[in-house]
Amino acid sequence: MKGGYYLTAFAPGQQTTFSGREQVSVQLENMSGAFFWAMDAKQAKEILAHTNRNVTIDVKVRLTGTERRSSGLVIKGRIAEYGVYSERYNDERLLAQFSLE
Repeated sequence: MKGGYYLTAFAPGQQTTFSGREQVSVQLENMSGAFFWAMDAKQAKEILAHTNRNVTIDVKVRLTGTERRSSGLVIKGRIAEYGVYSERYNDERLLAQFSLE
């Protein structure tokens, strides 16, 4: 049986926005490829034993351009690779590593 988890940081339409002197947003063009983390039931049980369903994602982004909008600067990019980490009980662990290139 196949299943998995949705990584909501990569949900369609998500963008990260930073505020400072001007607003800067980051949009990733290929987030749909990272949105669903597929795995079998045994792997899912092992992951749940080490997490509380909260994970940290470390993303390497290949920048593809910028765009000036009335709301501020938009930096566009593509996810090159990402790792999914858990830090429970002060034990950081790499749960999975993926490449989208």
